[in-house]
This record gives sequence, C-alpha cells and structure tokens, in this order.
Amino acid sequence: MSVCVVVIEGGGNKLHIAAESRVIINRDGEYFHSNDDAKKLQKYPQCVAYVSGAMILAEEVSSILNTSPIRTIDDLSAVCQSVYNKYILKYPPLKEMKYILKLVMPVKDENGKWCILYMDDVGGFDSTFYGAYDAQDYVFTINSSGEIIRPYIEARLGIKKMDELFMLEAFSEAVGMKCGGTLTHFVLYDDGLQEEYYNIIKDTEVLKKWSDVNKLQVHGEGDGGPNGSGIGWLKKPNGSIDFIYHASNTAKNRSVRLMDDGVFINSEEKEVTVTAKDINLLSSTGGATKLGNSLAYIECKSDGTMVFHAKRFDFNTD
Repeated sequence: MSVCVVVIEGGGNKLHIAAESRVIINRDGEYFHSNDDAKKLQKYPQCVAYVSGAMILAEEVSSILNTSPIRTIDDLSAVCQSVYNKYILKYPPLKEMKYILKLVMPVKDENGKWCILYMDDVGGFDSTFYGAYDAQDYVFTINSSGEIIRPYIEARLGIKKMDELFMLEAFSEAVGMKCGGTLTHFVLYDDGLQEEYYNIIKDTEVLKKWSDVNKLQVHGEGDGGPNGSGIGWLKKPNGSIDFIYHASNTAKNRSVRLMDDGVFINSEEKEVTVTAKDINLLSSTGGATKLGNSLAYIECKSDGTMVFHAKRFDFNTD
C-alpha cells in the first residue's frame, strides 16, 4: 500500500509529484507497520519516477533504472515485465495478487507539456497517459489513500498556493497505517526538476508495529517471499490461539487453531498424515461423526445409526 499524487498546473507547464515512504506487512490479513524507509519516488539518471507495490519488486526495478539506460517506453515496460515474471516464478502466490508493481513517470507530450505515464502488472505494463489540457489543472492519484487526498487538493486548486506546506497538509489528511513516513515532493518546470522537498508526515495514532510482535512467538526469518512464506508463529487473537506456518515459496497455510467454537486443522492443498499405535476417533458426547470426502463418507449419527454414502461400494478381503 502506498500513495502517489501528481498535480499538473496550467495545462502542463508545471508538474508536482509527491509520495510517502511507509512500508507495511500483511500477515494473515492483519497489517503491521514495518518501516518508513522506502524510496518510492526518486531522481534517476534519465528521469523522475515513482515505483511501488511489493517492495521486493519495486526495489529491483529502481536498481535497474539507476544503473541501466532506458531509451524508450517499450524498454521501460520490458524491464517491469521481466522483474514481475522473475518474482511470480519464484513466489507463485504473487500471481494471485494485483497491483504488486506500479510505475508513475512524468514525461513530455508531443506539445512539450507535462503529463503522466502510468503502467502496472494488472494492465500488462502497457503505458497509459494522463494529462491536463486547455490550460487546466489536473490531479492524479493512486490507491485508496490517494482518493482521500484528491478531493482535498481539488477543492483548493487556484485558491491556495501549491507549495511544500500545502502538499504536506494534503498527505496529512490520509495519514495512517497505509500512508506516512517521509513525504518526497518534486516540482518540474519546462526545463525539468527544479525544486525538491522532504518532510515528515506526523502520525496521529499509534501504529501496530511488526517489530513489536513478541519475537518468542515468531519463528524463522522466512525466504523473503510474500505473506510470510517460510515463517511460523503463534498468535493469540480474541477467541482462539493459533499455531501457524506458511509453506516456503507458496505461503500456503498450515495451521492448528484452538477456537472458542472448536478445533480447526488446515493443510492447504496438501495432505494431513496421522500415525500412532492405535487411533480412536470418538465423539465424547455421543454427537455425530463424519469421515470421508465430498463424494464418499461414513456418517455416525447421534441416535446410533451408521450411514454409508458413496457412488459405489467395493469390498475387498485382502
């Protein structure tokens, strides 16, 4: 989750691009603050660009922009696609996620006016251009926090001066788990980048930090993949205690959850094997029991009736 805002003034004579630096971690649908050190918006040898999404991908694209010549938009698209392909092959669950690599770059149109080049994984890294025309102002944002900032800016365009303090005030409207840290703000004129500002977005609430999670409850550093692949931990949410492991590379869930309303064992897309000298599967209160799968199973009802369900019955004596 990250926020980028672009304001184009005077039909493209002047462009502001700003982004924050917060990085968050998603663990089983729960978000934690990781750090405020991401350099999502940077000056590169040939351009200014915002690159974000899953930071492991964004950082590799940023490294390439810093070290390799990118001559055309097709070159830029190919770099993004190559990095994306590399990581979905290494971490297959990434393929099920959207907007894990996004790029926003100020470019000049055929009339020499500033506009925005945008591409992402959902669009197959095809280039889309956004701009202001007829000497109008235009506001471009991405992500849900950007949709909080957009109306704040649009309501004040032409009324308040678009300066470093104004942009900081706008981002402060969306501060929280998904927006914060250092605000980087670049201003581009006809001849390129002329102004740059760096300010801290002050938090208004205490964030749940990944570094504050009890380290005795988190086991292993993982393999660097998304969603904690290769990591095991003990969680104590309200109403349960959970023993969880996310499989290496795939992050498939392996868990035992002791909950108020029962015990739940999950081995996502893999088998569960139980071995013992003797195995007893009994309902302690005389309740119903089922054993089998969706096509064939044995049902022991609470009234003592045993029911066999199957499409066919084969009895073998060997």
